[in-house]
Amino acid sequence: MAGQQTGAVAAVVGKPPVQSVPASGLAPADMVLVHLLQCGADIESGVLLSDGGRVYDVDLRHNGMRAGTESAVRVERWLDITDCWQTTPFSSQIADAFI
Repeated sequence: MAGQQTGAVAAVVGKPPVQSVPASGLAPADMVLVHLLQCGADIESGVLLSDGGRVYDVDLRHNGMRAGTESAVRVERWLDITDCWQTTPFSSQIADAFI
């Protein structure tokens, strides 16, 4: 899988690391961030590819973004789209991540 990186989610997002991904058993180091879009002041929506070839649509919420506070990122929505990613608007980027 192209683009494999240690801590890919934390490194590409450039924000505090996501410590774990609920209900997946995956660590951020086992995933590649394929796409990320700012959807509001504290939410980003993205597509992750696991080292096992699963594709996930996720929403990340940033808490504590005020000056002088500790920031945290949590996964707010986690959807396995492995069986239907070819029909998404980001299918070409996802396909490129498999190479």
